[in-house]
Amino acid sequence: DDDSADDDDDAGDDDDSADDDDDAGDDDDDSADPATCAGDYLLNWGSPEDPERAADLASIAGCEVIQGNLSIANIPDSNVDFLSDITSVQGNLLLANSCAITHLDGLGNLSEVTGDLTINTLCVLSSLQGLGNLEALGGSLVITGSSALSTLDGFEGLTSVGGDLVVTLGTPSLFSVNGLSNIESVDGDVDISGNPNLCQDLVDDLLDDWAIGGTTATEDNTGTCAEPGDDDDAGDDDDDAVDCGEDVDGDTYTTCGNDDVLGTADDDCDDDDPESYPGASDILDDGVDQDCNGADTTTCEGDHTIWGTTAVLDGLVNCGIINGNLELLGTGLQDLSDLSRLTSVTGNVDISGNTNLVTLGSLSALTTVGGNLVITANAQLMYIELDGATSFSLTGNLTITDNPYLCDPTSWVMNYCSACYVVNITDGNGTACFG
Repeated sequence: DDDSADDDDDAGDDDDSADDDDDAGDDDDDSADPATCAGDYLLNWGSPEDPERAADLASIAGCEVIQGNLSIANIPDSNVDFLSDITSVQGNLLLANSCAITHLDGLGNLSEVTGDLTINTLCVLSSLQGLGNLEALGGSLVITGSSALSTLDGFEGLTSVGGDLVVTLGTPSLFSVNGLSNIESVDGDVDISGNPNLCQDLVDDLLDDWAIGGTTATEDNTGTCAEPGDDDDAGDDDDDAVDCGEDVDGDTYTTCGNDDVLGTADDDCDDDDPESYPGASDILDDGVDQDCNGADTTTCEGDHTIWGTTAVLDGLVNCGIINGNLELLGTGLQDLSDLSRLTSVTGNVDISGNTNLVTLGSLSALTTVGGNLVITANAQLMYIELDGATSFSLTGNLTITDNPYLCDPTSWVMNYCSACYVVNITDGNGTACFG
């Protein structure tokens, strides 16, 4: 009998060793299982010297597979190189409210996210190139509130999206979606809308090649369809190019902006008016678009109650003042960039029951509320950030409760709303915070 106890195949001999970890009958397989870290991880620190930074980074050191959700929010770092070991997130991946991040090269080894991938309010991020190895996305792809993002190059490896695909609101620089051209199917809804520098024809052509399981929303992509140097929508270069270099009105902005490309966010929308240029202060209700956002800032009358998805905010995009109440109660709201012009609400503001909002930072221009301010039961809310003025003016009562990831609402109250009449800012807040 030549089948000994330490013979681990059926050949009747002992030609492989006990530490042979494959079925080949030899011992030439030296691969090891990836380092797996179970649980949800929230990386959130206020400064490079914050002691939480070292603790957070230590918690994921060496992790290659995250079996849970990974959230990176409100960090002052310019990169995410500390994520360079990660190849798979078996849950949701959130990158939010980090206005110093300039690139995502640290995610270069990431090939799989089984849940949602959300990129929200990365203010200076201009490229997604670091995500080039991502091949599998089991949930939704959501890109909102990233004002410097000009293209979606970086998703060339992605062929399918298991949930919704949303690229809308707060992406005024976006002019190319070619990075999504290898996608073949989206199982859920598609919303690529409200991008003022994105050519509608490019979006339509892209979606024609996709198998879409849900509904589509592609309105209000109003950018020129011309190639750089082409001043019509024919897509060719057989006409006279626009003179991008001349600043007629002397406001330091030219027709084609600093990037010398017609139809992007830094273009002077009226080169005959020195008071109109990107970033100018827009005068309420004067019929002139001074800040080059596409329309004049106006006064909106009556109460406004928002249910449903972010797209339903479109009707409020030009509101500077709301004479009435504002209720944001939609469980599908992911970004409030359409309210970025809002400075005052004469009635109550109620922000409650939102499951996807991470920050209220897009409302930072809001400095006056004439009634009560209620922020409660928002499942993922981490930051208030209503910090557009030295002091927030609130006539009524302040209630901030039952926001499990809102770790320290007291600091916002002390810094910006110290004169506010506080009813409750402690109950149910921060219950999911680490440490």
